[in-house]
Amino acid sequence: MLRETSSAAVAREHVGVRTTCGRDVQVGLLALGGAERPAWRISLDLGRSPGQDEGGWAGLTPAEARRLAAALL
Repeated sequence: MLRETSSAAVAREHVGVRTTCGRDVQVGLLALGGAERPAWRISLDLGRSPGQDEGGWAGLTPAEARRLAAALL
């Protein structure tokens, strides 16, 4: 089960949840490329598992993020 860790005052661009196993998952926006024409992605930071040195992350297009959301639901 996921527990939302963000407050209502935090902008929707950055949402975090903490899993029951202690992993902090962060979802936000990521701009790649030049400032005049950035390529927007949804960033998914899986954080570290307790006792692990590294976490994982992905930069998803909006369509990929929607497919992932559908698969999770």
